[in-house]
Amino acid sequence: MLLEVFIRKNFGERYFSFTISIINTFVLLFIPFILDSIKNTFRGGFGYGGESSGFWHVIGTNILWYLFLAAFMYFSWLRRKEIKRSRSSFDFGKFSKYSGDIDKRFKDVQITGRPATIREIETMLEPLPFFVIGFVLMLIGQSLGILLFICSIIYALSNRGAYYIGDNAMLDIIDKVIINENLKEFFVNGKESNEAAGFRSYSHRPSNPDDGQKAYEAGFDDFEEVK
Repeated sequence: MLLEVFIRKNFGERYFSFTISIINTFVLLFIPFILDSIKNTFRGGFGYGGESSGFWHVIGTNILWYLFLAAFMYFSWLRRKEIKRSRSSFDFGKFSKYSGDIDKRFKDVQITGRPATIREIETMLEPLPFFVIGFVLMLIGQSLGILLFICSIIYALSNRGAYYIGDNAMLDIIDKVIINENLKEFFVNGKESNEAAGFRSYSHRPSNPDDGQKAYEAGFDDFEEVK
């Protein structure tokens, strides 16, 4: 969500939480101070002095970090305005866990002469700018770069994971159809399994067709019949 508020709009009501944005901002406010304390403690152990750098020194050296947090809260507030509704009304025309509108500029990107797919946008194009910016900022010693770099990788991997789960769910449906078709042919109609589909039955069928029908109905009644 640290990145999505900048590149997407009109989230579903249950997908975006302004409260979570506030909590994230509150936690991130203290990260530079914690890192500075750890660094100074580490330096002190080697005899280089372990005193705190001071409040304004930490703010000054991490100014981009705090500007990012300010921008994050502003865009989070904008996203909140987009989805705010009366407590007594519900929107039946919008999925409450909608992940937001994709920026049109990403949809205009061409990959090998064709428009980028939604899958490519979510797993590559959207996190790419943050990945590049984060990498550049890391090279010049800005802690914000580490945050953007890590968040971009997490964003890409989480979307890839979601698509992986979706692909496997579709494969389960396809396998269910193939199993249903082949088992009915095998037990009821007395035909061999369809090798072309890659399914093979490892059992003997009942010699009596009526028994085969009973076996099919008893053992595989959770598979819907394919017509």
